[in-house]
Amino acid sequence: MNRTIYLSDLTHTTITISNDSFPLNVGMVGAYCKQFYPDLNMKLFKYPEKLISKINQNMPDLLGLSNYPWNHNLNISIARHVKSINKNVVIVFGGPYISYDNNQQEIFMTRYEGLVDFYCMFEGETSFKSLLDNAHQASFDISQMKKAQLEGCLFLSEDGSLAPFTPITRSRSVDDYPSPYTAGLFDEFFDGKLSPMLETHRGCPYACTFCHEGHEFYRKVSKFDNQRIKNDLDYIGERVGSKVANLMIADPNFGQFKSDIEFAEHINEVYDRYNYPSTIFASSAKNNQDNLLNISKILKNTAMPLWMSVQSMTE
Repeated sequence: MNRTIYLSDLTHTTITISNDSFPLNVGMVGAYCKQFYPDLNMKLFKYPEKLISKINQNMPDLLGLSNYPWNHNLNISIARHVKSINKNVVIVFGGPYISYDNNQQEIFMTRYEGLVDFYCMFEGETSFKSLLDNAHQASFDISQMKKAQLEGCLFLSEDGSLAPFTPITRSRSVDDYPSPYTAGLFDEFFDGKLSPMLETHRGCPYACTFCHEGHEFYRKVSKFDNQRIKNDLDYIGERVGSKVANLMIADPNFGQFKSDIEFAEHINEVYDRYNYPSTIFASSAKNNQDNLLNISKILKNTAMPLWMSVQSMTE
């Protein structure tokens, strides 16, 4: 039996598109899981109206919602709508809008008991794949799924307490996770409204207390193969069209490595071919001014603002 799964990174669309990036998060998760479950009926969503319409036409076995401060209430509303129709649908949240503190996690899961069945922590590809394996073994029965040890997932035990957390191990190579672009998962999002997003490396060496990636889990920095990200940018350039000017880079420290200079040179080549991108949104490196200056000179046709992060001291 082929199961149906919807993965979403929703944005408010009432007045404007409040978060206009491609759904890179769920795209990466989906592309990874498709390797192991090629017959999975999986669809990605960015716009809530499209997700609601699809839910009303064909209820999924599992719904994944990427959770951030700007779309949390939207996610809860969608979860409530789904559960009001079919309480047996497995609803999985993921993303940074949850505390690392166990007590706060239990408060969150208790508050949304019956709406949020599981919360995938840290690297979503690995934790969601673990949950998906378990879901297939348990025939997508929520109570049966909770009887197993789920790596990297939060959930409530039968007695209503937070189940003991089973840590996950970070992948040795981020290239284990295939590109959602060249896999064709993002083709429908080239709609002239959304800005493509790329990730060239993952992890951050710093431990800023205000940042989600300040956790020790993310301390090791892993780089994607340079040819892979060049191929992704070529794929984007061929399809993006003239209405979108921006490229979003999801790295916490773009410009930290010499390979970033090489990628900047490729951005220039893509601009010469497709007149894209005109602007880049990226969190720039905190401790490599020389690289950033070189990149700013290379990107002569593309504007990239440089950002500063300030953390107060206790003394």
